[in-house]
Amino acid sequence: MVAAGCVAGAGGVFALSMVFPTTQFLLTAAGFLLCGAGFRLLVPGVTHVAVRDVPPEISGAASGVVNGSRQIGTSVGLAVLGTVEVTSAIGNWNATARRFPAASRAEALRQAQNVGGARVNAVAETLGAGYRQLAAQSFAHGYHLAVAVGAACLLAAAVIAILGFRRSA
Repeated sequence: MVAAGCVAGAGGVFALSMVFPTTQFLLTAAGFLLCGAGFRLLVPGVTHVAVRDVPPEISGAASGVVNGSRQIGTSVGLAVLGTVEVTSAIGNWNATARRFPAASRAEALRQAQNVGGARVNAVAETLGAGYRQLAAQSFAHGYHLAVAVGAACLLAAAVIAILGFRRSA
């Protein structure tokens, strides 16, 4: 069940990594539905595996450890994926900005943090409206990479679940 949840969640997350402003709603909805179904299978399955062999008198503590670990894992995972997004967006923006006219190149490079933080309006206000779309594309590049990495992590978790969560006979 855990592996199936990871695979379904990975499919949903991967679908969401392919979303663009022009993407039809059906793909986005399918991604969210797969994510929801996957995590619906995943979370109770992991909780069950974590507490199934614990003596009843400490099952509450075990459940608390599982939930605390899940929250810490979510926080750390979001921080890592956020770092991937920002780093990728900034790298893409800097590569793009190096091709700008010399008069705007230095200021464009100083706008990298705004691009990484999705503050494309600030970029457009500083550089001009013509740079808004390029800033948005660089941010989206980072977003797509980070979400795809998240999907890959879910697939890795499925493999770990298959190999590691089996009950010995």
